[in-house]
Amino acid sequence: MKSQLTYIVVININLHWSEESDTPRLRYFMEQMLKRVEEVARNMDLFHPYLFLSHCYEDQRPLLSYGEENLMRLHQVRDTVDPEGIFQLLQVGQHKLGMLNQDVSNQGLEREREL
Repeated sequence: MKSQLTYIVVININLHWSEESDTPRLRYFMEQMLKRVEEVARNMDLFHPYLFLSHCYEDQRPLLSYGEENLMRLHQVRDTVDPEGIFQLLQVGQHKLGMLNQDVSNQGLEREREL
């Protein structure tokens, strides 16, 4: 069986601005830029759904890029080692595991299934 080598490029884009009033405009710019990067990658048959957790834009869903089986395993581990959800509640920031039915049944995972 021939091995297929896959390369993944992780893009880390940092936008900084000083005027609070610029936030909506720059958020829109970021959203449109990410859509365009994904579109170009798909058109070139280079798209890979993986999103690096620590470098994600707050509206991205990096856990979905792990695949349904891995996401379900993460939920199983969390439910075993933290049944009360303490780490979920006390950990600040985005990109935490939600309820399994929320994580598995959303559009992001359905989009990954199309790939």
